[in-house]
Amino acid sequence: MSQTPPPDLVQTLLARQGLDRKDSLLRLLVEQSQAATQEAASRQRARRRALRVVLAELYELRERMTRVAAALGSCECLGEDGDCECRGRDGPGSRPIDEDLFHELVGPALERVQARAHAHDKRAASRPQANDGGSDDE
Repeated sequence: MSQTPPPDLVQTLLARQGLDRKDSLLRLLVEQSQAATQEAASRQRARRRALRVVLAELYELRERMTRVAAALGSCECLGEDGDCECRGRDGPGSRPIDEDLFHELVGPALERVQARAHAHDKRAASRPQANDGGSDDE
């Protein structure tokens, strides 16, 4: 003789199984949501780190540009930005030149240009002059 469980036990087991499935689905959804939240937080931290790096670089470049502009006697826009407070009028030489910065930043480049020009002049002077086609002996 086979024993059949009472109907209310079957209903209870079926109901519990349904709750277990719902509970499992709910847990899965919560875990996925938490994972997505953690991933989003991780991406946001990475973006913040990248932003800090870019801002640090921007500040460094602005400081460098301030020094270059002072060396050239210019606004920081170098007279190229019509929207600047100088309205694009204060290019190199339009403001007092910081001579120390000029010698520090521009001096080495000037020395190279002058050395090349001097070397070029020496080579040109040592070349024989081309005859203009006529003879001075006649």
